[in-house]
Amino acid sequence: MIKNRKISWLELFYDLIFAVVFSRLTESLLEHQTLTGFINAILTFFWLIWG
Repeated sequence: MIKNRKISWLELFYDLIFAVVFSRLTESLLEHQTLTGFINAILTFFWLIWG
């Protein structure tokens, strides 16, 4: 653990963006419960993680 480390606004912003994208992916997957929708959600999620 790092002492006296503060979280920057940029880190909080990226966390917020990640949460919004993950929420939209799961919402889209629930609306389109097909193999194509599942593959699209998985590929988009891995693209987000990789990027």
